[in-house]
Amino acid sequence: MTTKAKPKASPGTPEDPVDHSGAGPEPAVEPEATSLEAKIAKSELFAVNDHVGGGGVYVGISPQNDPEASEAQKRLSSVNPLTIVAPKTGMRVIPKDGDAFTIGEGFGPDATPADWARVTRPDGKPLFA
Repeated sequence: MTTKAKPKASPGTPEDPVDHSGAGPEPAVEPEATSLEAKIAKSELFAVNDHVGGGGVYVGISPQNDPEASEAQKRLSSVNPLTIVAPKTGMRVIPKDGDAFTIGEGFGPDATPADWARVTRPDGKPLFA
């Protein structure tokens, strides 16, 4: 027994499974170059939890990109983007371009990731300028 092939559905009819509206998927939204998210991404800084050294969470480059990091640090440290981690008073920051410092007062348990805009270096300049 042979079956006849179904006729091809006309574009735009309910039988046509293809969306011909031309809308397509929405393009990915890139953060504006001046937004805090873009500045954080450009800085290449992350919240790093160094499980090897026992130093806890600090802000710095990923151990994977740090030539001074040990193999154990590269394999065992957890890394999170700063866009999901809030700054905390006393948190150590090791920027790529400058001396390490500790985040000052004013970043308690109610701090949010948006508060990175308020974090300043010891010279008073914003961390993410």
